[in-house]
Amino acid sequence: MIQNKTSKWQRFLFNKLVKERKSPCFEVQSSQIKIINDPQEYYLALHKLAADAEQRISMSALYLGTGKLEKYLVEKLNQKVKNNADLRLTVLLDYILGTRINRQNESS
Repeated sequence: MIQNKTSKWQRFLFNKLVKERKSPCFEVQSSQIKIINDPQEYYLALHKLAADAEQRISMSALYLGTGKLEKYLVEKLNQKVKNNADLRLTVLLDYILGTRINRQNESS
């Protein structure tokens, strides 16, 4: 937790939230957040982050998609895992949206 930029009250509320939820949480400063509006920029960011990962890659989304960008991402993640036996890859998708079929009979 970034101690020097948060007040005691903010730290108290954050710690209370962590205890109530009984799940991992982490503090993020607004200056560390970048809004990405373009799908290509989003996938480029995912590729960069995945390429730099050494221990784990965790992704969560409603669905992945079946386009070229998505297929290329899956291919690169697969290669990354094959080349690094110590790397853990976790992908969490929505069950219903993640199994829908497109016009080419491909699951998203």
